[in-house]
Amino acid sequence: MNKNFIYSILNLFSSFASMKRMQKRSGVNTIYPFYHVVNDYTAHYLRHAYRVMPVERFENDLVFLLKHFHPVSLSEMQHLNPMNNSKPLFHLTFDDGLKECYHTIMPILEKKGVPATFFVNPEFVDNKALFHRYKASTIVDRIRDVNATQRAALKTVLGRGELIYNLKHINYNTAYKLDQCARILDIDWDDYLKTHQPYMKLSQLKELVDKGFSVGAHTMSHPELYLIEPAKQLNQIRNSIHWITEHLPQELIAFSFPFTDWGITSKTLQQLHSEFPEIIYFGTAGIKQDDRMIQRIPMEYTFYSGEQVLKMEYLYYWLKGIFGKNKRVR
Repeated sequence: MNKNFIYSILNLFSSFASMKRMQKRSGVNTIYPFYHVVNDYTAHYLRHAYRVMPVERFENDLVFLLKHFHPVSLSEMQHLNPMNNSKPLFHLTFDDGLKECYHTIMPILEKKGVPATFFVNPEFVDNKALFHRYKASTIVDRIRDVNATQRAALKTVLGRGELIYNLKHINYNTAYKLDQCARILDIDWDDYLKTHQPYMKLSQLKELVDKGFSVGAHTMSHPELYLIEPAKQLNQIRNSIHWITEHLPQELIAFSFPFTDWGITSKTLQQLHSEFPEIIYFGTAGIKQDDRMIQRIPMEYTFYSGEQVLKMEYLYYWLKGIFGKNKRVR
């Protein structure tokens, strides 16, 4: 059953649910919300990729979190016992290493005293390259202005069907088509990166670490890992972890799987844990017990507040527990 449909049903009950009661009955004492970007302006490279969280909505989320949970750093997360704390714990994370993490999110977190981990793709740091979904979003934003000749050329590259649909469904393995489309539209990605600078610089990442935040790995170039073979999966993960340990040494290093950890075999996970036993691994499956990694809660829903998302996650966890589906053993 589609999770969005389940959420729409659970939302009917969330307004009547007590956060404190759900925390107690669920036994879930630590949660891990995650975002990508917070800003009141949506750049075209994001417009068709992710929902950009408005600043006020993000600050409201933090108010709710701080009311019901105690914020902890990556290090504290490993050492604190939630049962000994007056409130359950939360650790905040942000994926993709976008510049808003430095310019918008960091000042808000500093003001409220909230630690966080920022996950980055080394190939994008210092704006050396652009994530394929951001390329697709940029091209989609220009589709309305193309002339007949360009439209015909784009159809030659993208195939039959609606152009925007085809662009939004390009993945890591077919990302070369985006470069072909860019040439048709006279988009130079190097110039685009210099002008817009979507990502944080290494110097800014070092400043985050100096301020007590954590910076973790997120693969080298953000592929859909489930679409590539295990050896390439391992290289993407392994090389990004090595880059973090070399350029941003920290007491603890974390890795978050891009998109999802679905498609990562038990054998691959076992090899990762063998090679990097000290790494903390994060997924994106919401509240779930997992013997191999920590699962995070996606917070960027258009029609739901942070309070609603968290209450629905707790209710969904409880619902799955009835059928024995809130645990994952691999």
